[in-house]
Amino acid sequence: MNCIQLSILTAVLDGHRDALRTVLAGLPTEHASPFARVAGTHNGRWVVLDTAASPDAPRRVGGVPRPMLMCSAVIDRSADDWLANLLEELGGDADRIWGHCVGWPVGANRVSFLLEHRVQPSLAFATWNAPVDEVREALALHARMSALAVRSRAMTAAQLHAALDKALAP
Repeated sequence: MNCIQLSILTAVLDGHRDALRTVLAGLPTEHASPFARVAGTHNGRWVVLDTAASPDAPRRVGGVPRPMLMCSAVIDRSADDWLANLLEELGGDADRIWGHCVGWPVGANRVSFLLEHRVQPSLAFATWNAPVDEVREALALHARMSALAVRSRAMTAAQLHAALDKALAP
């Protein structure tokens, strides 16, 4: 199982930076996040980048730097399948997000558009080299065992054995 670092960089339309930031700020987070609802997502984020300090940043006519939207994720599926599922989970929010970007196609070819704007990430983020469901199960087991360790000081051997059986059950 190999994790993929997916990074997509799209230019923000003139005058849309603040509206895009508002849309992103209004999206659900944590377990309700669109990223959390897409199978195979280890982590994901959107960031609106101000590119004025970067000499390689895309420029508008006249040489003025253009803000960029970065969508990045660590996934354990193919990028095209994952993006199709992300767009499905986002529904109309996909247009509310990338509709602030230059060339966003409403309707068909949205996965192709995003893949065309894929860039090579320059910094890898640490993640487990295991499927997301396996990672979540391991974290849940860790939480159960940690809670048991705290409670175990006051238990008899029989109570500890019973509690251990319960903690190890899925």
